[in-house]
Amino acid sequence: MLRTLQIDKRYNGPPASANGGYICGLMAEGISGPVNVALKAPPPLERDLTLEERDGGRRFLFDSGRLLAESAPDRLDLDVPLDRGNVGPDAGRRAPNRDSPPPDGGFVPFGGCFVCGENRSWGDGLNVFAKPIGGDDQVLAVWQPHVSFCHADGTVKPKYIWCALDCPGYMAVARGEPALLARMTGEILQPLDGRQPATVIGWSLDRDGQTGSSRKRRAGTAVFDGEGRLVAKAQALWVVVKPEMLAELEGAAA
Repeated sequence: MLRTLQIDKRYNGPPASANGGYICGLMAEGISGPVNVALKAPPPLERDLTLEERDGGRRFLFDSGRLLAESAPDRLDLDVPLDRGNVGPDAGRRAPNRDSPPPDGGFVPFGGCFVCGENRSWGDGLNVFAKPIGGDDQVLAVWQPHVSFCHADGTVKPKYIWCALDCPGYMAVARGEPALLARMTGEILQPLDGRQPATVIGWSLDRDGQTGSSRKRRAGTAVFDGEGRLVAKAQALWVVVKPEMLAELEGAAA
């Protein structure tokens, strides 16, 4: 089955292409259980794209025949580190200040990113501002979903939970470096009540922060509800790219 869609410009990651987590949520929509999404090329904004659905829950996203992303049901074996002091009602006590500077210098994440952009107002963007927790090898964000990202019953729409699973992984394994999401395997375990603040964490899945290639980084992320219950989890592959590649993506939006 084929259908045509456009990605609204508000859902950008880099200025001229879609946020990777949003694409993952789009590709996983309506599928229960873990889904693996591979991102092949930056998806353009506000242009007709073709989503093809095949047997077995497989999906493919094309731009005039060029493959942008593909997805399929998968399995996810991921142990989520849990410090009760970091999630649930007490999370706000440890959450870093939104305005705290990037600790490592270097590349600063896109200020206009739909998920983590600090130039986006609440409700326009998700405002998931993950920052390192003290000396721990982990990042944390307290996230209050806006009502516009929720169903009528107050639960957060799944595609926005996928978005929240995206950028904290970057902050955990590649902050200060130019990097793009290449793959994510995620699973939503239960609904998220958007009327309470949620907690999002990210951590490295690599020994010494390496996968064997200095350009590839593996991250885990998880979303907890206001009571500290695990709602969703994901593992992702991030690829550090040359700064000029990101400059090209920024230039395409000019």
